[in-house]
Parts: sequence; C-alpha cells; structure tokens
Amino acid sequence: MRSRLSFAVATIAALTAGPAIGHPNPSSTTLAFASKQGDNWDIFLASAHGGHPTPLTRDPSNERFPVWSPDGRRIAYGSERDGAWELWVVDADGRSARSLTRGIVAKSPRGWSPDGTRIVFESERDGNAEIYFVTVADGRVTRLTSNPGEDRSPSWSPDGSKIAFVSTRDGKSDVFLMNPDGTGQAPITPN
Repeated sequence: MRSRLSFAVATIAALTAGPAIGHPNPSSTTLAFASKQGDNWDIFLASAHGGHPTPLTRDPSNERFPVWSPDGRRIAYGSERDGAWELWVVDADGRSARSLTRGIVAKSPRGWSPDGTRIVFESERDGNAEIYFVTVADGRVTRLTSNPGEDRSPSWSPDGSKIAFVSTRDGKSDVFLMNPDGTGQAPITPN
C-alpha cells in the first residue's frame, strides 16, 4: 500500500506542478524542449550544462510536448504537420520522423511505457478526454477509458504495471489507477 500511495503522491505532484520547461534525456544531460521561433513551435535539444540549442524539428507547423523514450534514443512529440494534432516520434539525431497516430487528435504524448513499446496519451476525439496508448512499432491505438467524465494526464508507474490518471467521472477530480489494458480502474484519492 505504501508504494501505491507514494506513486499517487508523485503523480499528484507531477500533475499539479505545471508544464515542464524541458524534459531530460534519461541516459544523458540533454534536454528536449519546445520553443516558438517566429510563427511556429519546434522541438530543440540543449545541454543541461549550457550552450546553444539545436533544432530537432524544422517543420512550418507547430511541434511541441517532447518526451524522451526510456532508452534516450527517441523523442515522442505532438505535431500539427498533417493539419491536426497527432503524435510523432523521431530519433534523437533528428532522423526518421514518423507519425504514430492519424485521426486521433492527440496533442501531446504523456509518457512512454518503461519498456519503450507504448506511449500513453489523452484525446478528445469523441467529445471528451479519454486515455489511450499507441504501440510505437506499428501505430496501433488502444482506447483505455470510456465514460462521460474527463480522463486526463495519464502517467505510467515505474514498473509499468499501472497507469495513473485524473478523472472527473464522479463529478470532481480524483486520481485513479488502472492496469495497462484499461481494466481495474479505481480511485486512489479520498472522495
């Protein structure tokens, strides 16, 4: 129970801390961040020790919300390059950018599974926010939640056995846990 409570506290802290300026690469001291240059946003990389940022993306559309893969070799991000926000992934050297979703309207990846095979995100494609994951290898999208409330801010547990998220399904915001296949959804914060 203590580890479950610690995970809930860490999730709540992450959800209430506001947007991060940069996301560190888990295997180095490189930060990935979005910056508006001119009329659009792009993804940049910079050393945590200082220096000039290097552009990772250079598309005329908006690209934001970078999240490093657990092995530090890839970065997932949101892009409008096809006309609507979708999830993309690119190698850390800027090569091999590819779309992971189409027609999902997914603005930002929330986190990679610890094994690097899936990315959890939220989408409002059906009228309200629900939680999904996309399989990185083949772009297969799986919906995990389905209810009239808003389900947002999914986050993987460190061991990949649970996904925490915030839901308003009971009329107020509560933190819930679920299994990675969407089963076992239950609140973990007091009502």
